Amino acid sequence: MQEHKNAVFGILCKKLEKEGKIPFFDDALINLYRLLTMYFTNNPEFENHAFIGGEYKMPYSLKKGILLMGLWGAGKSYALEKVFWAYAKKFDGTEYNLMKTSDLIKDFQLKGLVGLDDYKRFGFTNDKYSGLYLDEIGAKPHIVKHYGTNYKPIEHFIDFRYTLFTDLKIKTHASTNLTLSEFKELYDPRIYSRMFEMFNIIHVNTSKDLRMNFEKI
Repeated sequence: MQEHKNAVFGILCKKLEKEGKIPFFDDALINLYRLLTMYFTNNPEFENHAFIGGEYKMPYSLKKGILLMGLWGAGKSYALEKVFWAYAKKFDGTEYNLMKTSDLIKDFQLKGLVGLDDYKRFGFTNDKYSGLYLDEIGAKPHIVKHYGTNYKPIEHFIDFRYTLFTDLKIKTHASTNLTLSEFKELYDPRIYSRMFEMFNIIHVNTSKDLRMNFEKI
């Protein structure tokens, strides 16, 4: 079984090469795909890696979700979606849904807390919550005014998903263009701390703008 999981990365690379994507990848992006493939195939080798940033050094865990951090155009969303949809359900057995934070913010602007409650039930079927891929945490506006009160809808939503994680072991995966320092400045310290409990944080350090490259294909 372990040999099969190690072979999965090679299969994925062949698929990407057939689609014309591999020629645009640098070593950092190849390593990212390898790491994500380990995670989504429940390969224990994933836990031999760790997040190292500033004062933090945190070993990765298959029990936590994935948070990809990197600049716009670094290939975060594409990478996570590609491996995510290919292997998450097959090896995890969990249903997952995709949510864009920009959609959540727009609904909150229109409906307030009612809109947020709608998104809390997003993917709730057969009396259970699904796993979730939250695309682009940090989309603006960060603060939304509703009936004269300022809210940070993404902060509220992350707090809700944290409860699902601790109580029901339901994972959330996400991508963001925010840095750790920006997270710390933007969100409540409690939410910032919970982020490390919920996620394996992976920095996407690529030298190329993948959006520009993919547009040329």
